[in-house]
Amino acid sequence: MNETTGVSPGARPHGTTWSVHDLAARAGDRPLFAGVSIVVPPGHWVDLTGDNGVGKTTLLRLLAGLSRPDGGTIRLGERAIDARDPDWRANLLYIGHATALKAVLDARENLRSWMALDRGRPVPATEPAARLSEVGLARRAHVLADRLSAGQKKRVQMARMAANRAAIWLLDEPGNALDRDGQNLLQTLVDRHLAAGGSAVVASHHRLPIAAPSIGLDMNRHAVRRSRPASATGPASAAASATAPGPTGPAPGASDPGRREPGVSDPAPARTPP
Repeated sequence: MNETTGVSPGARPHGTTWSVHDLAARAGDRPLFAGVSIVVPPGHWVDLTGDNGVGKTTLLRLLAGLSRPDGGTIRLGERAIDARDPDWRANLLYIGHATALKAVLDARENLRSWMALDRGRPVPATEPAARLSEVGLARRAHVLADRLSAGQKKRVQMARMAANRAAIWLLDEPGNALDRDGQNLLQTLVDRHLAAGGSAVVASHHRLPIAAPSIGLDMNRHAVRRSRPASATGPASAAASATAPGPTGPAPGASDPGRREPGVSDPAPARTPP
């Protein structure tokens, strides 16, 4: 274990350059974003930013094979792939913004379940507790998940990261709810992963001070903005309705709801009973 960071160094596999080209997505029946293209070499990370609702989480879910794109391609090296391809998914670790802990299991049991799923084989009995100790949860290993604080739940996720060997990490707001020590530990985990040749996509409203080279991806630049629909009677009527008075509108008989007739004033507002 590294005495400075508290995290065991562990060997990491070197990744392969991967890329996306003209990726597009929809939210229900409307376009959400289009034209997303990035190339991510080993040792680099994508700083994924953008306003709420522009598609950061949707992009991560597309890359993780949990949703289908509306267009574009993903390439692993030179080979175009489907994000549901087992070869692609075997290279991934996806950590969503929800902690996804099972409330009826304790921290150790949740971590052991995740590790077995990630590796596809049983996990040594003592390893989950050791991993939790690395992220400062030695005394909380046997506490049920629903009794952990939000920051402690995030630390269980970080224990999963510390134990994982996937080449590509997809992290959605990983620093939420973490205190300063937790933020430093998260940065250490990502730095170590990238230094060993991995890559990452990190969605966050607050940029992590990661030392490795970054690739900026602002989803605001790719968001498909919706135009305001006109009313059923056309643009002129829509413009009129936008300026028409409210419940105390013009007197009956006015020919244009957006214009007062000469000499006709609005009725006096109703008085509120005392």
